[in-house]
Amino acid sequence: VAEIMYGALPNSVGSRDRAHSLAKKVYERIPDKLELDVKIASPIFHVPVPGQGTTIFSLGLFHLQTPTPCEYSNLDIHCQLNEMVLCAVSLRGERFDMFQPVLFHVQIQYHSNDEGSEVTLRVEAKKAGVTLVPQSLQMLMATPFAMAGVMWEKEQKERPQPQPAPAAGPDASGDGGPLVAASTSDGAEPGGRAVAAEPT
Repeated sequence: VAEIMYGALPNSVGSRDRAHSLAKKVYERIPDKLELDVKIASPIFHVPVPGQGTTIFSLGLFHLQTPTPCEYSNLDIHCQLNEMVLCAVSLRGERFDMFQPVLFHVQIQYHSNDEGSEVTLRVEAKKAGVTLVPQSLQMLMATPFAMAGVMWEKEQKERPQPQPAPAAGPDASGDGGPLVAASTSDGAEPGGRAVAAEPT
């Protein structure tokens, strides 16, 4: 680290001894152990499907933690993903749970010593349950098109609307003369076309 600091910032560091001194201070400020406890909840999406109902889905809750404070040479990290939701609600209020919540558990262990380093990865997932009925399957298949329709409608609203054309004047024909309405009389059809009378 000292060599990198000296090579990158020679003017500010000044000398290699100064670089080693700064690197030592950086190491002293780094905590000896690491402890994590992070929870991130995924948003719940409600997608209206025209004429059928609403599709609801969410990735659930993501939890990242270390059971105890760990040294950097002996890390133990656990990741969990739970409470996932995929369901459909019809217009009559019927709810169809298509995907039962399942727990995904991932454990990452890292050990390092003078002989070398070792990484262990464990993945555990409980049995997932999927239930589909014709109505929920139709809504699930229509969900991508419904999302595309919502995005297209939003884009159309945000797009500036064209200005209306100016209203036409009293003379729409452009020759400056008055407009004459066609009338009907004996021996003429509407629109002014003459019809010859047949002899009797």
